[in-house]
Amino acid sequence: MTTYAIRPVAQLPAHEDRAWHVAWNPTNPLLATCSADKNVRVYHYHRKETGEIEFTLVREVSTGHTKTVRAVAWSPSGEMLTTASFDSTIGIWVSERGEWECVSTLEGHETECKSVG
Repeated sequence: MTTYAIRPVAQLPAHEDRAWHVAWNPTNPLLATCSADKNVRVYHYHRKETGEIEFTLVREVSTGHTKTVRAVAWSPSGEMLTTASFDSTIGIWVSERGEWECVSTLEGHETECKSVG
């Protein structure tokens, strides 16, 4: 039986409130995080010559959600990002030249949205 060890490789700058979820972009070296502070952060990462992984904050996205952003997920193409919020809405986001824009808000849930995929 093979034994594996888990060790931290980085600690990302904190959101202003509890972080809930992270999502790796399937096609680009990006990581999205979401939080009770109602924001999403997008980080670029790369492996340094020393082998360490370095994360750089690319953008903090003010989502406009009125409550906690509970989950984030990338589209299979890696070009769109979705946000699920306790305000009962789902946001669909695209980036144009580094600026994130909500292109659609899905409404109609009776209670909070806790997951997207």
